[in-house]
Amino acid sequence: MRLLFRKRRLSSTLIILVSIIAATGAVTAVSGQQTSASSPSWANLLAQLRSNDSEVWSGAFDQLRLDPAALRDPKVKAALVNLLDRQNKEPIHGEEEDFADHTSWLSDTVARIVDWNDPRQVCVLANGVDLPDQLGDHAKSRSSLPPATV
Repeated sequence: MRLLFRKRRLSSTLIILVSIIAATGAVTAVSGQQTSASSPSWANLLAQLRSNDSEVWSGAFDQLRLDPAALRDPKVKAALVNLLDRQNKEPIHGEEEDFADHTSWLSDTVARIVDWNDPRQVCVLANGVDLPDQLGDHAKSRSSLPPATV
């Protein structure tokens, strides 16, 4: 009788252990699918950022700027800086209020992700029509440092 009880207990323990391992594997597989699924969509959105059609690039930008994971991705950061650089060179006409709004949001987004140690990125941000507060805050923090000695 005791032997039968131990076999059942061992069998139950084994079933629980196998179930836990299977569940862990399923969660890992789903996590991997989410990561790989987001990469192609980001690639598509990055391609759309290069469009000359303001509706196309602004739609892609709207999706990326609301995705914190995307804003941490180096390719997305570079693409947004490049987009801002391109938009800084575009003439703005009075009737393009939506365009101005998107350019302002783009400047604010780039200010949040900019590499302050990269002079090109800082210059792209500074050359914008709409200067974000972070640019002034960064300049103030840099000016409060003691001068470097040579």
